[in-house]
Parts: sequence; C-alpha cells; structure tokens
Amino acid sequence: MNILIKGGSLSFWRVWFGRPCDNFHVPINAELDGGVLTICFDEGEKCVVYDPFDIVNEPNDFHVKRASKIVWEWYYYGRKQAPENLFRWEFALDGGKVCAKYSGAPALPDVPNACKYALQMC
Repeated sequence: MNILIKGGSLSFWRVWFGRPCDNFHVPINAELDGGVLTICFDEGEKCVVYDPFDIVNEPNDFHVKRASKIVWEWYYYGRKQAPENLFRWEFALDGGKVCAKYSGAPALPDVPNACKYALQMC
C-alpha cells in the first residue's frame, strides 16, 4: 500500500502523539495483510492497525475511521534505537470505549470514547 500523504502529526482516537502539528512523521512503507495495516516511519516508528475499516488515503488526508486495536511503537528520540529505548502505546476498542495501555512511555492522557477517527495523520 502506498500512503499518499507526505507525513504529519498522529492522533489515535483524538489522543495526539505530542501536540497537534508538533511532530512530523514520514511514512516510508505500509502493508495491508489479512486485516492488519502496518505503517513504518522514517525514524523507526511503527503503527499497527488491527481490523482497519474505511481507510481514506489522499495526498492531504490519511485516516482510518474504525479499528479494533492500534499499537504505536517508537524509540526514545535522541537515544540509540535499542530495546531498552522502545516505547509503546496500545489502544483497544471494547464495547464503544477505548482502553489504553503504555509501556516504557509516559502515561497516556485520558482517552475519549470512540470518536470520529481511530487513526489520523494530518
């Protein structure tokens, strides 16, 4: 899958990674295989979207309307890309409510109930 947008800030069920428009993530590879969308980014980040539904892939807009689960992984910026520096956010949809977990990373802010987009890059 070729993602048409050049890059942008990421939001997971309205939880921004950083502040809106503060980070710019450049997708370098994307694969949709058996109901799993995996997007790799230029700084070693990875976003895995399970059961993506209604994907919009346009030059100025990339979003996934619904998903059952999203995992976002990144290495601590400015440090060596090593296992001890790998952070992870995990979001799962459970009965209309988004549940979030994190590993190695700062705590997630409160996650609103399922909203307009599961994943957005803008």
